Amino acid sequence: MVLRQWRRRWALPPLGRAQLLSLGLIGVVIALLAFVGMSSWFYLYDEAIQVEGCRYTPREDVLQAAQVEGWHIFFIDPREIAQRVEALPYVRRAHVRIGFPARMWITVEERTPVLRWERKGTLFWVDKEGHVMPAREGGPPLLVVDPEGAATVEDAEEGIRFDPYVLTALDEVHAILPEVSTIYYDTSTGLRFVLKDNAGDIQVYLGTLMGLEERLSRLPQVLKEMRARGTHFRLIDLSHPEEVVVLP
Repeated sequence: MVLRQWRRRWALPPLGRAQLLSLGLIGVVIALLAFVGMSSWFYLYDEAIQVEGCRYTPREDVLQAAQVEGWHIFFIDPREIAQRVEALPYVRRAHVRIGFPARMWITVEERTPVLRWERKGTLFWVDKEGHVMPAREGGPPLLVVDPEGAATVEDAEEGIRFDPYVLTALDEVHAILPEVSTIYYDTSTGLRFVLKDNAGDIQVYLGTLMGLEERLSRLPQVLKEMRARGTHFRLIDLSHPEEVVVLP
């Protein structure tokens, strides 16, 4: 008698079609969650990451900056990954895409160096925006020798940048004399360079950045007159606002 009462108390009511359907859906959801959480299709590993656009930045540096080894793709923020990759010295911009099964594409736009900067004996690369990068082998032909670090601009985020006014001055020199490959810069003499000539080297002093474009525009005429006379100037000083000083 007691056993029959216990069975009646704990007996489950018959399940209808709706209840069976609900239980089936719950089972499917649990199975899907288990699959998504445990399947290797959703976990990202370095071999499934494709890096594009790198010329100076090693792939290993990009992967180390991304820091997604073994991560579930549902917990990866592409914008956060892009920001970490953009912190690398040669990277200007990065774009990140995620696919399934777990894959990632990192497309990098690198900075293009326009000059080499020898600052206080250490060589760097500089792009057109004044961003300073570690130097690698080769690099652009233009070298700026700056023993004092006079072209340094302190930057709260990047540490140092290359002075944009000096960059503008170098563009002006390059526009008139693209063959000049080495330019010296210091606080006492300003900009100066050596100009190659058939009769020998010519030291050219440009002085400070103020009014440089107007003073520099005199140089082609001075060289034209020198060659017309058949003489050779070993020094051309354009640092004075009103006169040009030459030394034979």
